[in-house]
Amino acid sequence: MQYYLLINNNRKGPFTLEELLSNGLTSRTMVWREGLADWTAASEIPELVDLMKTVPQSPPPAPQPPMPKTWLAESIIVTCLCCLPLGIVGIIKAVQVENFYTTGKYELAQRASDEARKWFRWGFIAGAVFIALYIIIIVIAIISENRY
Repeated sequence: MQYYLLINNNRKGPFTLEELLSNGLTSRTMVWREGLADWTAASEIPELVDLMKTVPQSPPPAPQPPMPKTWLAESIIVTCLCCLPLGIVGIIKAVQVENFYTTGKYELAQRASDEARKWFRWGFIAGAVFIALYIIIIVIAIISENRY
């Protein structure tokens, strides 16, 4: 007997009973074969229910931990407004967060996030100190100019 599958609104087949599982058959898949009036869920066709019982169900995949914060936007702002060298290191570490996360290296992604945060903070502090010193020097120059 030949079976047809409806997967993502695309008709696939014909398949033999043995070929169905390797072609995306699940209990929710809509199936048609000769003798059926309309497309029917595989879970409602007795021979397919028996077929799916013979195949061991794979365990669901382990849930992914959430992606750590990248600190990319903050690192870009620090690079533009505060401290170029420290901001660039922050950007590099921020990009590594997503790269590590998407390849399944969750511990490295968290470590890169921590590093990106550290470089963002140091860049912000360095920029704030530089700006404060600059303002102090300008104020001193204005005061000393007015004395003479």
